[in-house]
Amino acid sequence: MSLQKMRQELISYKTGSFLKAEFGENAFDAAEQGEMEKMKIRIGLFGFTGSGKSSFVNSVSKSLLDDNHGRAVVQSTGAEGTIILEEFFYEYKFRMIDTRGFMDLERCEESELFRILYGQLEDGENIVREGEVISTNKMKKTPLCSQLHVVMWFVKSTDPRLTQQIYNAKNAFVRSHLFDLGVTIIPVVTFADCITKSRDLVKTHAMNTGDGRQQPHFITNFLPELSTDYDESNQRAVLQLVKKAIQLGEESLRARQMKRFVF
Repeated sequence: MSLQKMRQELISYKTGSFLKAEFGENAFDAAEQGEMEKMKIRIGLFGFTGSGKSSFVNSVSKSLLDDNHGRAVVQSTGAEGTIILEEFFYEYKFRMIDTRGFMDLERCEESELFRILYGQLEDGENIVREGEVISTNKMKKTPLCSQLHVVMWFVKSTDPRLTQQIYNAKNAFVRSHLFDLGVTIIPVVTFADCITKSRDLVKTHAMNTGDGRQQPHFITNFLPELSTDYDESNQRAVLQLVKKAIQLGEESLRARQMKRFVF
């Protein structure tokens, strides 16, 4: 498929169209009346500070729309006490939800992550990380159209925590909870130019950031402050990843609708 056709496929995407192509128009029969009309696939971007989440938003904007400026402000630090939730690509049937990076995934950050997952935080909201930690079973669940449907977890290929297996321990509770909920985690490894002999090692350890169901995706991000050139192969990789996330988001949405219908 040409790059232009890949772009058009995402630009013209209608919620549920990938699963409907596979299972027919009845793929979302468990949806509530009118639910699918307002539904957009919500893709959460998570990761530690400096892992490339905001740069990925700009990479999508460049790959999808040939935007040389980027939509996201890349944060150099997430150490301050508040963070800002930002949503991108309002005009399409998918959205990307970006936050500043986590520092150590302590309990207050876990609580924040799940508040985002369950749609309790809104676009542009300042979030104070210090304060009461709310357990997941006490969190009020919003409608499915406000919750996240799939998560991308970003790590830098040069992050020493990757090969030290620190992520495996830090992410264990998050992975377990999202797995039970039916939300797939896609591991995304960002790198400056290329990964050579260490690629297999990085790939093995990157699996620890996901739930074991998805192979890591390797992405070179678009950095407009350095250059407006962005190789077509990089753009194709970005668009393929977005499409994969949407497909997995549809699967999660359908499964959660069916589970709600049963119970």
